[in-house]
Amino acid sequence: RQRRALDAETDPDLRVALLSTSTVDLLAAFLDLELRRVGLRPATYVAPFNAITLEVLNPGSGLYASAPDLVYLSAALDDLVPELGATSARSELEEKGRAAVATLIGHVRTLLDRSAATVVVHSLHSPTIGSSPLDWRADGRGSWMRDLNAELQDAFATERRVHILDVAHVAALRREGRYENPKMRYMASMRYGEGFVPALASAYLRYAVPLKGLTKKCLVLDCDNTLWGGIVGEDGPNGIRLGNASPGVEYHDFQLGIQALAKRGILLAVNSKNNPDDALEVIRSHPWMVLREEAFSAMRINWISKVENLKSIAQELNIGLDSLVFMDDNPVECEQVRQMLPQVVTVQMPKDPSRYRETLDALPWFESFAVTAEDLQRVE
Repeated sequence: RQRRALDAETDPDLRVALLSTSTVDLLAAFLDLELRRVGLRPATYVAPFNAITLEVLNPGSGLYASAPDLVYLSAALDDLVPELGATSARSELEEKGRAAVATLIGHVRTLLDRSAATVVVHSLHSPTIGSSPLDWRADGRGSWMRDLNAELQDAFATERRVHILDVAHVAALRREGRYENPKMRYMASMRYGEGFVPALASAYLRYAVPLKGLTKKCLVLDCDNTLWGGIVGEDGPNGIRLGNASPGVEYHDFQLGIQALAKRGILLAVNSKNNPDDALEVIRSHPWMVLREEAFSAMRINWISKVENLKSIAQELNIGLDSLVFMDDNPVECEQVRQMLPQVVTVQMPKDPSRYRETLDALPWFESFAVTAEDLQRVE
C-alpha cells in the first residue's frame, strides 16, 4: 500500500541486484519502498535463490543483463557450510569455512571485473551460533565465525567498490521480530524473518544514498527540546535539562552524535525561535553543552519564520536547500517546513528524548563511502 502511494515512474535511475543463498523477494519489496521514499526510482533484479555461483560466473546471466549499479550479496553461513548445524567444534569446520570464504571472495572479485557495480556483502552470520557457552571459546564456532569475517573484511580492505554490511549489528538494532522465522525457512527457504526484513532494507538504503550523490551537507537544529530539554526563555539557562544524568543525559548524548557528524565534515546550523541572549548563554557557558558557538557554521536565533531562516542559512553557506536536514521537536514547525520547503529533509524529533540519538543514527542522509581532506576542512 505504501509503495502504491509513491511515485510509480518506471524510468529507473538506480539499478539494484539481490544475490542470496535464500529467498529475498520480500526484502526486495521493502528495499524498493525505502529507495522510493528518498526520491529514487529503482529497478531491482532478484536472482533465483542459492544461485550466486551461476549468476556471477555466467556472463549471460540475468545479473549482468540487468547492468546493476549496486549489488547486495547475502550468503548465510548455514548455507555456505551445511555442517555447521551438526557440530559445536571449530576443528570440524575449519577446512569447510576457509573454502567457503575463498569461494565468496572469488565471486566478488569476478563481479567487480565483469561489472561496474558497487558490491555490498553481508558479513557471515548464523542465528545458531552464540546460544551455547562453548561457542565463544577459542575452539568454538563463534571464534571460527569471527575469524572468517576478519578474512572477508581484510580481502576488500582497500577495494573502494566493496563494502561489508554487519548483519549482526542490524539484527541487534531491529525493533521487532526474530532474525529468522524457522517456519518460513523450512517452507520457503527464507532466511530473514518478517520483522527483520524492514531493518535490513533500511540498512541497504545507507549504501544507495552516497552512491547516488544524495548525501546532505548541513544539519540544522532547533534549540529548545531539541539540543536541550525545556524552554530556556521560561526555565532559564540553569533550569534546562542537560547533564550527565536523566533527564538531561539524553540531550548530551544526542549532541555527542552531532559532534561526530561535524568531525566527518557535516556543517551544523541553528534555527531557533528564541531570545538570542538566552540561547547563546546556554551554548557558550552551560557546563554540559557539547556544541559551542564555534561548532555552528550559521546561527539563526530570532522570532522569524523557520522557513525564512532555512532559506537564509542555505544562502549564507552557499548550498542548496536540498542539502539541508532540519531537526525540530515542534510538529507545527515541521509541517510548515515540509509544506513550504519540500526539498529540505525535515525530521520531527520523537516525544521521548531517549530516542533522540537513535533517531540521529538512523538517518541515511549523512552516509559516505570515504571521508576526504576536503570534508575535514569544510567546517573550518
